[in-house]
Amino acid sequence: MRSKKLQNNEHNVDTADGGAARNGTGRPVRGAQLVSFTARVLRALAESTRGGARIVDLVERTGLPRATINRVVRGLCAEGLATRDGDGRYRLGGLAFELGLAAEQQFPLREIAAASMARISTETGDTCFLMMRSGADAVCIARHEGGYPVRALTIDVGNRRPLGAAAASLALLMHMPEKDCDAYIDRNAARIARYGMLNADVVRGMVENARRLGFALNHDNILPEVSAVGVAIPARAGQPYAALSVAALTSRIMKDNRYRAIAALLQREALQISELSISG
Repeated sequence: MRSKKLQNNEHNVDTADGGAARNGTGRPVRGAQLVSFTARVLRALAESTRGGARIVDLVERTGLPRATINRVVRGLCAEGLATRDGDGRYRLGGLAFELGLAAEQQFPLREIAAASMARISTETGDTCFLMMRSGADAVCIARHEGGYPVRALTIDVGNRRPLGAAAASLALLMHMPEKDCDAYIDRNAARIARYGMLNADVVRGMVENARRLGFALNHDNILPEVSAVGVAIPARAGQPYAALSVAALTSRIMKDNRYRAIAALLQREALQISELSISG
């Protein structure tokens, strides 16, 4: 039997049947809180595009009680924002895709960056990624594969990674003020630990190294024998919100310090994308 304390901590957000949203004490949940719960579940689903997510996975990734997750995903499925497979795994639904297409009209970065990404992949022969910051995460919004036979397809389009858990997102962290950078690493610590050899201290060390180099470098930290270089795209004002990266076999990137040439290429194209964004 669950303890009374646990029961009182469960926010019973009943959205699927149109009932009033209520927390464990029976008091209605405020609208902003309900939206926050739903957004956390959607972000967790976006992290699980390939294999889907079970309820237990969503509980772990959001920190929300199981009862809350059950009610939120039921509501999301009813609205077409999520789907449930026969094996009980949840994924983003068709409406999420449609909303993304509508939002892209306001954020045409993928279109602006397409030519640069093609040049990067052609010149390096490796896979190029474009990621955009979304709160404490970075989302892969485009990928261009190179011609080298063995490709490092480490992230799919639409995947989310906590800031620091990919070379491009590391490039975003390195441009933040120290206080903000530390706060995001602390916030993401539990999620970061799910990726390869990473933990909060390792990511802090990678940020320090990136600031020394002038670009982000992931050397076998996430996947064995796979390394990546990341560079932020300069913003019109304030901190960068998007970044480019190249991932490949470690033997290709690290040989003869090739990562420095890749970084220079990324920096050149990142500046070109920035200038096109401003002129557009």
